[in-house]
Amino acid sequence: LPALFGAAGNLAKGFMYYCCWPCVCDTHDFIRVDTKTITTADGPKAYRFAVIGNPCENPAALDEPFVQPFDRRRTTLAREAAEV
Repeated sequence: LPALFGAAGNLAKGFMYYCCWPCVCDTHDFIRVDTKTITTADGPKAYRFAVIGNPCENPAALDEPFVQPFDRRRTTLAREAAEV
């Protein structure tokens, strides 16, 4: 997956398990890898996490229509994920 750390175009390797959403295509398009340093009993340790961007940075995008790939209907994120 594309990484949010290091040089532009940097990729991170790891494992991702799927059951339903996000699908593999969504993973590649929307999920990035970021790091977080956690203080452990053995001292600070950097971990990598799969992250999805913050929808609050562009709230108007929640109302942009798109075609749902599973049933080909037109919808918006505001309709499909109202909790966001």
